[in-house]
Amino acid sequence: MYLTNRHGLHLSFLALLCLLLGYAGDSIASAEAAEEASPDAASYVALEPPFVVNVDDNGRVRFLQANVQLSVRGPGGAGFIEEHRGPIRHALIMLLSGQQVSELRTLQGKTALREAALKEIQAFLKDYKDAPTVDAVFFTGFIIQ
Repeated sequence: MYLTNRHGLHLSFLALLCLLLGYAGDSIASAEAAEEASPDAASYVALEPPFVVNVDDNGRVRFLQANVQLSVRGPGGAGFIEEHRGPIRHALIMLLSGQQVSELRTLQGKTALREAALKEIQAFLKDYKDAPTVDAVFFTGFIIQ
């Protein structure tokens, strides 16, 4: 049974909405408290949407789709990465699109690409004195078609 007020709003819907908003507020407060308590703790920032670039396969064009997450340390790190998402994504797109499929098929090739991506991001961050530390790049999805 749904209870309604005189404006036709379902009170059960309003109660659910209040519960969800209260939960979201608690989650934000918990995340802020965790960052204040341990500013050197790593947070993981996904660079969304996934990267999709053309890559060379002995003269044939293939597509690489890569989901990327960064391990970020420092106060406000996730916000800084989000604020500078455009230039970071640009650097990674240029790096990814210059790869050869034959190299990316091996574990060694993917590892070398992770290391190169980390160096690209760290080189970009050097220009900012308030930049967080990015200490790892993770591929959470990696498809070549």
